[in-house]
Amino acid sequence: MHNPNQEERPHPLQDALLQRTSSQGQVSNHKHTPTNQSLQEAHTHTHPSRFLPRFVPWLLSLSLIWAESTTFAAPPTSRPATSTQTQPPRKTKRKKTTPPASNTHQTDIIVVTGARGERRLKDTVNSVEVITRKQLEQTSAASLADVLQTHSGLQLSFDQGGGVGIRIQGLDAKYVLILIDGERLSGRVRGVIDLQRFPLERVERVEIVKGPSSALYGSDALGGVINIITRRSKKPLEFGGDLRYGYGGGHMLDLTGYFGMKRKKWDLQLSLGWHRYDAYQLADRDPLMSTSGSSNEILQIEGRASYNFSRKLRLSLRGHYLYQDRAGIDASATGAVFDRKNRTETTSVTLSTDSKFAGPTRLKSSLHFTFFRDQFLYDQQNSDLLDIYEETFDWLLQGNVQMDRAFGTQHILTIGLEGLYENLRADRIKDSFAHRGRGAIYAQYEWLPLENAPRLSVVPGLRFELDSQFGYAINPKLAVRFDPTPGLVLRASYGRAFRAPTFKELFLVFENSSVGYVVEGNPNLAPEYANGFQLGVEWQAVPWLWMSVQGYYNLIDNLIVEQVITNPSQPGTFRVQYANIASATTRGLEAVVRIAPIRLFSLEGGYTLTDTIDHANNRPLALRALHRGHVQMVLQDPWISLKLTVRGVFVGERFAFLDTNGDGKDDTIPIDPYVLLHARISRSFFHGRLEVFGAVQNILNAGNHQWLPIRPRTFFLGVRGRY
Repeated sequence: MHNPNQEERPHPLQDALLQRTSSQGQVSNHKHTPTNQSLQEAHTHTHPSRFLPRFVPWLLSLSLIWAESTTFAAPPTSRPATSTQTQPPRKTKRKKTTPPASNTHQTDIIVVTGARGERRLKDTVNSVEVITRKQLEQTSAASLADVLQTHSGLQLSFDQGGGVGIRIQGLDAKYVLILIDGERLSGRVRGVIDLQRFPLERVERVEIVKGPSSALYGSDALGGVINIITRRSKKPLEFGGDLRYGYGGGHMLDLTGYFGMKRKKWDLQLSLGWHRYDAYQLADRDPLMSTSGSSNEILQIEGRASYNFSRKLRLSLRGHYLYQDRAGIDASATGAVFDRKNRTETTSVTLSTDSKFAGPTRLKSSLHFTFFRDQFLYDQQNSDLLDIYEETFDWLLQGNVQMDRAFGTQHILTIGLEGLYENLRADRIKDSFAHRGRGAIYAQYEWLPLENAPRLSVVPGLRFELDSQFGYAINPKLAVRFDPTPGLVLRASYGRAFRAPTFKELFLVFENSSVGYVVEGNPNLAPEYANGFQLGVEWQAVPWLWMSVQGYYNLIDNLIVEQVITNPSQPGTFRVQYANIASATTRGLEAVVRIAPIRLFSLEGGYTLTDTIDHANNRPLALRALHRGHVQMVLQDPWISLKLTVRGVFVGERFAFLDTNGDGKDDTIPIDPYVLLHARISRSFFHGRLEVFGAVQNILNAGNHQWLPIRPRTFFLGVRGRY
């Protein structure tokens, strides 16, 4: 009989991983961390692209043919790998111990990002950090940006227009690849995927891999990968909702809902969210009439349906729509005041299959389409002389086929084919149109040379990628994990990564006549490359104490920067063009300690050192803090279902480099350190089905108009229900 919960059980591929560690003793715990007026309407006539990729149908056909051949080519008799994996596990007595050093620490959680396939988190060779659904609900966060703000080793970058990016290991947001369920997104604005585009009602967990990761994921993964895993039904029937109201520099309202069903052969999920935030002004705003943060309205709808044709074949369809509307006021140095309005719409559809065969072998395929539309209006008050209206259409089609095959309990081979086609139409790029295609083949081999303790894992990988604009790129990786004793994990890795220039870096044409400058793309740009090294140790000293230290070193070549070219014949005018003229190094360490001496209390603290060098100018990279620390404390009383969570982050002094006196040389501007502190208290009723909570964000009221445009101290009240 078909088991309706079969996707929750380990596949034979996972059984191989379970067997190969069970004979070696208990492995140590993993690294785990916890408005607006309508836009001016403009009609743009677009033509269907004539450059549709030919490789996507080929990939899908190949996957079906391969699946058919694998099904009938499986050996009918001798299958030693399967026979050993179907033996019942040995029953062993376990000693009762104090809970691990985080009350949400789940060593058996399945992750997918580090190896691009399902692995138990405590068995991963590459270090993967996970923020679980339970941790998300313990914060006062409304978006992914709020969650990552106090996470270990991450630093947010803020745009006065309202966008929020993320830096990993000192590398800017454009070097961090953001995925949803393993699929790429379109719609970068100024090179950044805005993290406020991701409200939390649809998120099951967030997986973070730091360091160069192009061997598995291709372009843009120089700094690392953040993979947002969406929610799936786990019960026959479940539904819930949140209502939250906040005030701090303006009113805020969040209303979300979730519904899910799970039956014998199918499951269904639907999530909806509406979020509305007023614009705000900080005390040091300059000039006074401008807003420090935009108003923001977000509407999000997502649905997923999955059907199990058999125990070996699953088909899933996911659709998502997000509407975001921002509005703010800007004032120029000349005294002109502008109403700034920005509307974005994102639509995506993903069709995926998951097939399991004898061997054990697993074949996964996906076809993903995402469409991004951006409308930007700059409306000068009391005049239309400097009005600007721009529209951008960006769509991306991606196909992937991946095979995972286990050989016994010591070998796992992963091979994948991937194709991508992207099309951009924008007012600011040359000819208003650009497109590119990519095809790639990647492979990874996991090997456990030692069958008994101590454990040793070696994982080499390689990706060959062909780009229609930049030719080919080869990106290798090598990761090693060694567990000399239970509770101690040593990791080392090397990876090479690259980032292909964006369409705007290649073809941008923008003139600001009021200021007197022109920004131009450079079609002769070459990709940026990074070589990264990481070395780490994790130690579960006692059941209630866990700690880790990780060092990293990244060298980036062909760094793309904005080069200012002055015109002596026209004083006061200049031209900005992108160029490969720089290289940079980022290096540092991250240390985290987590303790939970009793069930009622847990504490986590961490420190990050980020040392960066801009070799072209012999100075640090701009806006990178050398020192950063974070802390999280959880106090809970299970008898009255009361819980208090406090999160904080310290960001040290940073430096900006700007020409403030017009002499053609950058001046060094120090930026003061700041501390962000958030607190949340909640009380649960009816066995956790109803929760009432209050929260305060930015307790110390950090922020300034120019360098830290974040919302001032904000108070929240809310209620959450679930069934």
